Amino acid sequence: MDQKLIKQLEDICSARGVRLTPQRKRVYELICESNKASSAYELLDLLKVSEPQAKPPTVYRALDFLLEQGLSIELNLPTVLSLAVHLVSINTTRIC
Repeated sequence: MDQKLIKQLEDICSARGVRLTPQRKRVYELICESNKASSAYELLDLLKVSEPQAKPPTVYRALDFLLEQGLSIELNLPTVLSLAVHLVSINTTRIC
């Protein structure tokens, strides 16, 4: 995982006064680490490796947070949710 992206995510959340929970951060990392579009349930399966107690609302809340903060863009495809993670402050766009 690119620690520079994580640091920028942390800085953006801090500057906006919003809480970056460990679950939100981990979902962001999973999106960035993926080399394909992933459904929320695929992200949940990956999250359960480090957080076995994770449930679907955990992932959906994290995705909602990233969308609300403008840190991701949702693309509705027939079978998967694809996110483009966008950090405006550095003009870096990752399509996940």
